[in-house]
Amino acid sequence: MVNHTAIAANSTPSSGEECKAEFANSTTEKVQDGKFIWNEYEQGIILGAFFYGYVVTQIPGGRLAERVGAKWLYGVGVLVTALLTLLTPAAASWSIYAFITIRVMMGLGEGVTFPAMHAMIARWLPKDERSLLSTIIYSGGQIGTVVAMPISGLLCDSAFLGGWPAAFYVFGLVGVVWFVFWALLAYNSPQEHPRISDEERIYIETNQGEEQTREKLPIPWRAVLTSVPFWALMVTHFGQNWGFYTLLTEMPSYLKNILHFDIKKETIAQWSIVFYIAAGVYVVTGVIFVLCGSAELQPWGLYAQTCGGNFAGPLGTLGTGNLSADTPYQATHDDGTPESPKSDDAFPTEAY
Repeated sequence: MVNHTAIAANSTPSSGEECKAEFANSTTEKVQDGKFIWNEYEQGIILGAFFYGYVVTQIPGGRLAERVGAKWLYGVGVLVTALLTLLTPAAASWSIYAFITIRVMMGLGEGVTFPAMHAMIARWLPKDERSLLSTIIYSGGQIGTVVAMPISGLLCDSAFLGGWPAAFYVFGLVGVVWFVFWALLAYNSPQEHPRISDEERIYIETNQGEEQTREKLPIPWRAVLTSVPFWALMVTHFGQNWGFYTLLTEMPSYLKNILHFDIKKETIAQWSIVFYIAAGVYVVTGVIFVLCGSAELQPWGLYAQTCGGNFAGPLGTLGTGNLSADTPYQATHDDGTPESPKSDDAFPTEAY
């Protein structure tokens, strides 16, 4: 999409910004470059534009889901994002400002999806199954990321629909098709579903917990905003999302511009490792949760659950942080193979 050759030609040469050799691929292949001459600053604005809109609709999205129902809020949010995705190639060709505007609008539409899904889960999942099923539901976002990135690389490298626009057209069309099924099959609550059995509906309704019959109370904002555990959770969640979205938005540029790693040229066997690891993590953790987890607070486990909650979040965040910090080292160390870069000349410290 971006013409890196033109950018490099217009840039001041530097001896300490990136690896000197493309060690990931030993054969010479024709690389398709984009037509847009956007510098690093402009690319950063484009990547960040989505999140400018995304953060705006988070809290309003939760309130709207409670008032108008989660089905249409979630569905329309995805549909708007899908339609704007289809318009992205045209907007990018028009001007960078149109492209940034489209990205902001996509963020506004996507920002309501997670709050709406919270409301949907609260109405549909029995309390005894809520932890497990919600974990499975939300893991779809990470699995989709792992699957979509290599597919996007392959589409960009192909002649299908013009190359890089195909990534936007294909995934935008998938979103539109998904919305059709969502509109026909999803409902706000078991009470609204016309095809649910009475047995299943009664089971869900009687296992919702106290929140279904409890009177709506005003939110104690003062108590919430002065709660130390609340801010601890907020900081942990911020750190986790910072790491995830940094990898999601910046890692492709890091791999291409610094390591000269071409995501679309690697062999199927190499990419299979990524899929196996990602799938394995979800399967193993899911099995552990099924065997050992419980949504019920055990009489003897109040203190243990508190301690577990204190450690579970930081462990996950520290794991992501440590692995992210290790990424530059993996580009510099010499493991003895001919393709390995030498740390003293291939990746100077300025690249950090």
